[in-house]
Amino acid sequence: MTARDIRLMNMTAEQLLVEMIRSDISPQHRARLRERLVEMHQPLVIEIAGRYRYRGEPMDDLRQAAYLGLVKAINGFDAGLGHDFRGYAVVTMTGEVKRHFRDRTWAVRVPRIQQERRSELNRLTSDLTQDLGRSPTIAELAAKMNLTEEEVLESIGAATAYSTLSLDAPIGSGDGDSAPLEVLTK
Repeated sequence: MTARDIRLMNMTAEQLLVEMIRSDISPQHRARLRERLVEMHQPLVIEIAGRYRYRGEPMDDLRQAAYLGLVKAINGFDAGLGHDFRGYAVVTMTGEVKRHFRDRTWAVRVPRIQQERRSELNRLTSDLTQDLGRSPTIAELAAKMNLTEEEVLESIGAATAYSTLSLDAPIGSGDGDSAPLEVLTK
């Protein structure tokens, strides 16, 4: 291990980022600084990816999305402002993991606006159900979301595209009269 490597091991993230923006360093040294930043934030990547496990996506994909967010944070951080890098990195990495879910986990591709409305619709439905003591009407949801009733119905329909049923999954009441969907459609 060289003296330069030992010095890098003892630097904070903010010090490494300040060093990276210097104009007199070589591209190789800049790459080594970036590698060190990624190495030192590996536990944070694992922690953020772990927050989203058990949601139907492989951990490797979640880690990759978090690493992508970390690299974006490294590239976008302004060390001259004197802010804490960790806070900026957490927000950027979390956003990248959420973007991964938004863009990749829908069974059928629907417009982004419908994907975003799905979350709001679920939250409002839950809140209104608790407040009203019953399921909210389409009109009540439309009023809360500042949308027309037709737009709310469209969002509800689009939300069903988040997950699909297998053609091999049995349908029916479970009393022995069930058959795979593909058999029923032939």
